Amino acid sequence: MKGCAKQMQGSIGIILSVLIFVFSGISDASNQDIKVGMQNDSSVTSQEIKAFSNDSIFEDLLMQARGQFGEDLNQSSYILDEFVRKNISGRDAMIATSSLFVMTSHTMEKVENSAPSEKYLIYRNNTLQGLKALREYLWNMAKFYETNKISYAIQARDNFNKSLYYYGKKNNT
Repeated sequence: MKGCAKQMQGSIGIILSVLIFVFSGISDASNQDIKVGMQNDSSVTSQEIKAFSNDSIFEDLLMQARGQFGEDLNQSSYILDEFVRKNISGRDAMIATSSLFVMTSHTMEKVENSAPSEKYLIYRNNTLQGLKALREYLWNMAKFYETNKISYAIQARDNFNKSLYYYGKKNNT
């Protein structure tokens, strides 16, 4: 009975931590008000101010997406570790991983719907590819936890490696 209660506490803790990440999410950088203090400077056009503002907003969005990527990866590793140690059931691991899948999907949608300047186009595309691969990794891991079919784990590994490739690549651009 004590072992069951301990396992339930661990499962509830994991689910609660994932829910905290779900509700914290990344903020919608495109809705932030940015004030640029460039008064009485006629050499700066309104288009330049707008481009600077948009680049700043987009840079913030990418930094938030990058942070979310790292958090989702850490959480998924924690879930896998707890599953391997038999501290959580396959069902609980699937639910927790599915929550990460949803968060990654929301992050990916924000990046996908952004319109960066030429300066950030490659960075955005690499970020997007990394998020897509991470999302596929999470999907396959959730299916693995649900079915125990090794083919899902193998596909998840490939997607995990692909996500890290693009994550590293976007940091070098």
